[in-house]
Amino acid sequence: LLGAFLLLVAGWLIARTLSKVVKRLLVAVKADRLTDKLKEIEVVQRSGLELSASSFLSKTIYYALWLIFIIAASDSLGMSIVSKQIADILNYMPRFIAASIVFVVGIIVANFVKNAVSTAFKSLNIPSGKLISSFIFYFLLLTLSITALEQAGMDTDFLTENIQIILGGIVIAFAVGFGLSSRTMLQNILASSYAKKKFQLGDEIKVDEYQGTIIQLDNVSVTLFVEEGARRVVIPQHQIMNTKVEIIRQNS
Repeated sequence: LLGAFLLLVAGWLIARTLSKVVKRLLVAVKADRLTDKLKEIEVVQRSGLELSASSFLSKTIYYALWLIFIIAASDSLGMSIVSKQIADILNYMPRFIAASIVFVVGIIVANFVKNAVSTAFKSLNIPSGKLISSFIFYFLLLTLSITALEQAGMDTDFLTENIQIILGGIVIAFAVGFGLSSRTMLQNILASSYAKKKFQLGDEIKVDEYQGTIIQLDNVSVTLFVEEGARRVVIPQHQIMNTKVEIIRQNS
């Protein structure tokens, strides 16, 4: 009993000392930059979790060393069953760490893709860009979460099959709905490539009964300044493509 007690005390002192040393080294090399990026992600902010790479790794080392000395103390007392159970926990720790890394990297990648999609939709003036980018983010997060669970050794077959059915239905419904609602918008974007080759700012054109000078030309519409009444008229790009346009004067 005295030998086991001394092993536990020595293990506690060694584990505590090494964990503090590791934490100071990680703080010195600024390992918490990764978790700082995680804190900028909206879903992490809402969760209210306090994340720190240095604390996580130092505590992992602390508990791993502490468990090793507990196994040694159990063996000295002839408690082989306890030693085996704790050894199983110790052997599982690398899988848990790998799963945690997969999950953290997955969140960062999903957030990067979300921001890229949102920026692309915004530059193309496509509506619902934030909604679509958020859907992609949670889809990737869910997929990578399942991967992390598999890495942790959990059986995810049942979960994966049901999620695939649900996501398949959502994707099909969303694709059909978005395609129908954005049909006119996509027509405008495609027609803008035609209009930008034919017209430029300062050209005076006539579309139907509107005659004026082009003061704005974007991916969705053409804005004319009509002198009669000193008004601005916004004409959709697809109307420019499908209507006879008379060029009164070109801006050289």
